[in-house]
Amino acid sequence: MTRGRLVLAGRLSGAALFVCALLVIHADARRPLPKPKLVEHADAGQPMVLSLIVARADGELGPGLIPSAMTDCGVNCGILSEPGVLEMDSVETGRLCFYLSTYLNTRVVDRTGLDGVFNVTLSWTPDRWTTLFPAVRDQLGLRLEFTSAPDSVR
Repeated sequence: MTRGRLVLAGRLSGAALFVCALLVIHADARRPLPKPKLVEHADAGQPMVLSLIVARADGELGPGLIPSAMTDCGVNCGILSEPGVLEMDSVETGRLCFYLSTYLNTRVVDRTGLDGVFNVTLSWTPDRWTTLFPAVRDQLGLRLEFTSAPDSVR
C-alpha cells in the first residue's frame, strides 16, 4: 500500500469513527426522559415532593435571584420560558416553583420563606433535566430536595 492510500484509509476510519459517535449521541438524545414517580417515604408511606429551599445557612441568594423593585407588574410580567432558559421579572417564589414543576414533571413546593418578588435568571442544559438541580443551587442560591408532601398537596 502506498503512503497516499494509507493516509486516505486513516482519514476514512477516523470519519467512520466520528459517524458512529454521532449515531450514539443522537440515540442517547432521543431516549425519552424517565417519568418521575411519586416517591413514598420508606417508613411512613408518605408521598414525597420536591421542596425549594434556601441553600445557604446565611440566607444569601445567588446572582440569578435578585429582589425586584417593581411589584405591580401583572400576571406574566416578562416571563421567558424556553428549553434550558427561564427568565422572569417580578415574580414570587411560588411562581418559580410552578415553572420548575413543569420542567421536572413533578410537584415543587415553595419552602424558601422568601417574601416579595424577584427577578430570576436561570439556564441549564435542556436535554438533561438533571442539570437543573445544580443550576438552581449555583445560580439562584436555592436547593431542590425531596421532602414529605404537605397535606394540601396530597
